Amino acid sequence: DGAESWEAQKKLKAERRKLEREEERLMNEISALEEKKSQLVEELSKPEVYSDAAKSRKIQMEIDETDAKITETTAAWEKISEQL
Repeated sequence: DGAESWEAQKKLKAERRKLEREEERLMNEISALEEKKSQLVEELSKPEVYSDAAKSRKIQMEIDETDAKITETTAAWEKISEQL
């Protein structure tokens, strides 16, 4: 039936748009996380930071947490990309 086919096509297009929006959101999140990591690495390279054990440990923990988020978000992005 033509109406059923049209409805199915409409539903598929809506699903695809939803996935494309989520893919874009994840790509933006990955970009922001990578920028944050870059800033943290830059901060860690400053003599006043790396010479202070407490500060350098804190920043290194933030870098590690950011790396984990990048890995997690990238995996989610890859999963969505496969569906598109």
